[in-house]
Amino acid sequence: SNPENTVGVLTIAGKGVRVLVTPTSDLGKILSCMHGCLEVGGEMNLMAGIQVAQLALKHRQNKKQQRRIIVFAGSPVKYDKKALEVVGRKLKKNSVALDIVNFGEDDDGKPEKLDALVAAANNNDSSHIVHVPVGPNALSDVLISTPIFTGDGEGGSGSAAGGVTGFDFGADP
Repeated sequence: SNPENTVGVLTIAGKGVRVLVTPTSDLGKILSCMHGCLEVGGEMNLMAGIQVAQLALKHRQNKKQQRRIIVFAGSPVKYDKKALEVVGRKLKKNSVALDIVNFGEDDDGKPEKLDALVAAANNNDSSHIVHVPVGPNALSDVLISTPIFTGDGEGGSGSAAGGVTGFDFGADP
């Protein structure tokens, strides 16, 4: 809600990494993109997506802003743990925080791989991971009480259980 904040949107699955909205403070651009140009499906290219996001952050207008990448990972992770740790250490070196929302299937050690990536990127509890369990709850209901949205800096990893927030969806807590 701060007018100095900027948000960009990119997809990392399907036809490769695509920047849908460059970093902007225009909420209308973000919302129209969310309703019009997001395609669900395909294989997630996590490493290329993080690299493109980091490049977009490097070219932001306000150089004093903190840099943060938030990944919504709903597909299997095809990279091994070591390769992801290398990417995480690069993010840490460049002072880029990484938040991951892991949802969907947990095949092939996906939670462990993503945990290793966040641990490698974490610098003073700046990066977080949330494992969203499969269930009837909306993703937004589960995320509203996590450090990714509350910004309380508790850091680390954790699991989220839906329906425990005490807030109505759409209400400003």
